[in-house]
Amino acid sequence: IVVLVTALLVVAYNLLFVYVHPNEYGIKVVRMGIQRGVQKEVYTAGLQWVIPGIQQMYRLPRDIQVLELTDYPRTASEAARKDKVAHIQTSDGFFVDVDASILYRIEDPYLVFTKIGPGHLYEENGIIPKAEPALKETLGKLTTEDFYNSPRRAQKSQEACDLLNEELNSKGIRVEQ
Repeated sequence: IVVLVTALLVVAYNLLFVYVHPNEYGIKVVRMGIQRGVQKEVYTAGLQWVIPGIQQMYRLPRDIQVLELTDYPRTASEAARKDKVAHIQTSDGFFVDVDASILYRIEDPYLVFTKIGPGHLYEENGIIPKAEPALKETLGKLTTEDFYNSPRRAQKSQEACDLLNEELNSKGIRVEQ
């Protein structure tokens, strides 16, 4: 009887509660009922009550995320999301392949969830399609020689960061660097 009760409690616990980790946000979606839809309340770390089949908790990262644009994925960080290198045409007509690391965070998980979507769509539909065009627009103003001038390159990188923030802040994402 003890084993059966313990098993029943474990199954009930796993069905009725979702643990939101300290480095995550939780967004609850109600599938049926009066208040169905995405709930505006953002859940923080801890156990959260969820009714199976009616409610679902989605978790989004709270800490800084990394997107690395590189053709050498073995040199990239293990935790980083990898995408292809940025292929940029300079102002003097030459092409430069730029390895870049973009540090960003989710500022407003409700906006991210409602404007971009659940899961990792904040990467697929949010940051990745905007990163390379922003780098091309800003770094493309440099000449090939300017890429070796670190103050100019840093200035254009900051402009790319500002441009990305203009596009992504309204969707709940902020680019740090």
